Amino acid sequence: MSQHGKGFTRDISKRGVFIYSDDIPPIRTNVRLELAFSPLGREGLQLQMTSTAIVLRIEPPAELGGPQGFAVINQSYKLHAGSTFVEGRNWDED
Repeated sequence: MSQHGKGFTRDISKRGVFIYSDDIPPIRTNVRLELAFSPLGREGLQLQMTSTAIVLRIEPPAELGGPQGFAVINQSYKLHAGSTFVEGRNWDED
C-alpha cells in the first residue's frame, strides 16, 4: 500500500532526517523521501535529495497545537540538481 504526505524538516544529514508532518508513519516503516532545498548561491542552484529510509522514532508536538514529527535513518540517498547527479550513498552496500 502506498501513501503520500508532505512536511518540512528540522534537521537533515546524509544519515537521516527529522520531519514535521500531519502524516506520521509508524515506527520501523520503510519510506521514500523527496526533499527540495531552497535555491542556493547566486546561480540559484536548486538541489533535491531522494532517499529510502526507515522511521526510527515519533515525537509528539512540543507545544499544544504544534506540529508532530518523526525521525528517519537513511538507507540510501541521492543528491541532484535537476538531472545532474551530485552525490549519493547506499549504506546497504558497505
